[in-house]
Amino acid sequence: MQIQFQALTQAMVDTLATVDAEQSAITRAYANAAIIPNAQIRAIVEQETQQLVGVVVEGTAIADGRWWLYDLIIDPRLRRQGYGRATIAALLAERAANYSIQQLHAAYPNSNQLAQQFWAALGAQIAQSDATGVVTVALALPPRPMPSATITLQSITLANARACLALSVAPHQQQFVASTAASLVQSRFEPHWETHGIYADETLVGFMMYGNDPDYGWGLLRLLVDAKFQGRGYGRTAVQHMLATIRAAGGSSVAVSYEDANDVARRLYQSLGFVETDEQPFGEPFAILQLNQ
Repeated sequence: MQIQFQALTQAMVDTLATVDAEQSAITRAYANAAIIPNAQIRAIVEQETQQLVGVVVEGTAIADGRWWLYDLIIDPRLRRQGYGRATIAALLAERAANYSIQQLHAAYPNSNQLAQQFWAALGAQIAQSDATGVVTVALALPPRPMPSATITLQSITLANARACLALSVAPHQQQFVASTAASLVQSRFEPHWETHGIYADETLVGFMMYGNDPDYGWGLLRLLVDAKFQGRGYGRTAVQHMLATIRAAGGSSVAVSYEDANDVARRLYQSLGFVETDEQPFGEPFAILQLNQ
């Protein structure tokens, strides 16, 4: 069966609400969609017959960027017919092109045996079980081929500055990196910092600022990939291009610092050979890569 998602109308709600047991569930779903940022509520419809199957509420959490399924309501008259599994498959297909999302998360009471069986059958792994009896599971998205693109670094000029200013990271990442606007202003008054756009073929996908600091030598000050293009390896390739440029310029080492809570950045730089030092000149982890080793 093929599932599609449609905007939820009052007529659809009235249809589901004829089942008394579902009224509280629908009310909860509407409440979740209203109070949880980035959550959306949609109708689940069987594509061929256009039959209303149920309601789904899902979205990406602002706090940590994780993708959550908040509510999945299937009409009781249609349960155990595969519609729940088909709904999950349709959601995963929708997000297939978003490489920054690796898992779908959901939570349910430990006493809900039906939910436990449902997620176990899908291959979800238990991520957490807290003292209140709530179980959190994570379902990995199927493997996806990485998109093929040629990554280049191009200087920020008047021609691409406006597009550079439009770059943005996910909400939960904003605490970790300054905006491109702030970076461009800083480079204006500290000209040793070079600003570059990260291009995938002809598309601007990110921003990088690095240079030879008079006090600390070569360093990477800013790296961001727009939220729409994350998870594709563009940031890693951009850093590798930067390292090649610094080697060619005679640099012997490169330094980078990042917020202690930014585990994604820490893993990226460590995988490229950066080693954290005891020194924290900017009050945050400071790592160095020796280029002559």
